[in-house]
Amino acid sequence: MPERYTKIEKISLEGTAFISHPEFPKKVKNLKIRFKYSFLDHVSTNDWIGIHIRTQGPQRNNSELIYSRVNGELESLSWPAYKPPIEGEPATNEESSDGDIFEISVIENKLDVRTNSKSLNDENVFADGFGDIMIGTQAHTPDPGMEEHRLTVECTGFEIINLDTTAPI
Repeated sequence: MPERYTKIEKISLEGTAFISHPEFPKKVKNLKIRFKYSFLDHVSTNDWIGIHIRTQGPQRNNSELIYSRVNGELESLSWPAYKPPIEGEPATNEESSDGDIFEISVIENKLDVRTNSKSLNDENVFADGFGDIMIGTQAHTPDPGMEEHRLTVECTGFEIINLDTTAPI
């Protein structure tokens, strides 16, 4: 039976990178993810940190990418692109002095996401069961004067709660 709760104290990412941490659960359908993040450095206000959840199965054809940019924008993309990207709406959420909060909930086909300043809801995610959970960063073309900088993000208190340990394998 898959683990119901995973906690990782700290994950550090630099540049453009995606990792599937060995402690991340596999074969999850309904889940919640919560962590705090800080952009320690960046090259562009379009740089982002995100969570990529990919469907299980041999072809891995469907996935959701949810990301928060340095400029505070929150977005969600689906692959294949069967609908336009969804942008977060301004919201008054919990403030944190030690980093921004990133919370993701996927229950059946409903996605709810929040950061300190944005919320995003999607009632139509393709969630037949996720096989991989990845965390990643994307550095963009440097803004003027930022050429010597490097995207650096630190995540703390990373938690994944598996709400349904009976997802089909």
